[in-house]
Amino acid sequence: MIETIKEQLLKIKALAEQGIAGERETAARMLEGLLKKHGLRLEDLNADAKSLAWFSFETTADKKLLFQVVAMIARISGGTIEYRVRSRRCGFYLTLVEAADVSAAFSHFKKEWRHEQEKMLAAFMSREEIEDLMRRMGSFASHDWKRPAEQLAFGGSH
Repeated sequence: MIETIKEQLLKIKALAEQGIAGERETAARMLEGLLKKHGLRLEDLNADAKSLAWFSFETTADKKLLFQVVAMIARISGGTIEYRVRSRRCGFYLTLVEAADVSAAFSHFKKEWRHEQEKMLAAFMSREEIEDLMRRMGSFASHDWKRPAEQLAFGGSH
């Protein structure tokens, strides 16, 4: 189970209020930094008001990932999902803290997804010997796709 931004902030806030001298100051600085990073105020931690928070996506896979992240955050916070879709953006009715959670988690998982896609493509190309074929053909600039078929033929066996 992931720890939400609200849970992190509440733990740090408690430490800033109840910790011993050095811990309190360090926790207070951490709390201030995290609030600033996520565009939140202390009052937002207990706010129940929801507003439309918009998130952009590039691909259909990104959109599916975004909906999964929002569903995960809604499950954790005990909320429901209401949304609007506009072209390459989705708006969800979320509290400010939920929106910060979605933003952080979506950014993290999207980065991980891109990394996994790169690994999958490399594995596919290796399995299909595409990488070796590309090296033998040279550069794949747009004009290279118009080469005559005889230039793409290779002698010898694999």
